[in-house]
Amino acid sequence: MATEADLLRDVLAAPDADAPRLAYAAWCDDQDDPAVEARGSFIRAQIALLATDEAAEPDRHFRLSCQARDLEEAHRAAWIAALPPEARDPVFDRGFVELVTLDARAFLQRAGALLALAPIRHLTIDALGGAAEELFASPHLAGVRSLRLDRVGLTDDDVERLAASPHLAGLRWLWIGNNRVTRRGAEALAASRRLPALGYVGFVNNPFDPSEHQGHDQGVIVDRWLPPEGRALEAKFGALRWLHTEARTLLEVVPDRLRMPG
Repeated sequence: MATEADLLRDVLAAPDADAPRLAYAAWCDDQDDPAVEARGSFIRAQIALLATDEAAEPDRHFRLSCQARDLEEAHRAAWIAALPPEARDPVFDRGFVELVTLDARAFLQRAGALLALAPIRHLTIDALGGAAEELFASPHLAGVRSLRLDRVGLTDDDVERLAASPHLAGLRWLWIGNNRVTRRGAEALAASRRLPALGYVGFVNNPFDPSEHQGHDQGVIVDRWLPPEGRALEAKFGALRWLHTEARTLLEVVPDRLRMPG
């Protein structure tokens, strides 16, 4: 019979697959600890919620959303107790913690332990602490799909290191807003061949912002265009998917980092 450790290893080895998560949920059902038993129901509820079209099945969607919320409120403290304390504000997705916030030095020190406990694929780094070069060289970034670096003093040198990292091939969503990034940093991203999956970059409140602009009517997007900075980048480097958005409303301009397609 598979142990909890065996089942968790299966989840970590195939984080996109539902089957290992559902197998873990079935193991939870047979445990005496109420928090562990509830985890099985929580995993199934979150997986089912993602498979439910809210517009087509609003009642089912609402019921699953409430079930997952209530279970997490009741048992969250027990479920995250094993995580390193440096990993703050953990977010569950499909029943497991996938998003955490921590500073760069804490990530470098604790990533091994953290990644052995949860399928972390989304990171918010809220301080660099002079460790940008080490951070972007870390092989522990290999599974990261979204990375938020807001107000961390990010420079063009840092963005060049990020763009050259051999460990971010799976990165789909990147937020570098409220930093010190200029044209040189944006060109490093545009020139990079190491970021093939990148589909969104948030540049807001940097000295250089090439992102698409939108015109709207009561929040519904009716027009879109690139500013001169964006047009210049594409003239030099060709079409850049992360400069554009498929959003239909202003609320969708910054895509959901957990659901960003590859």
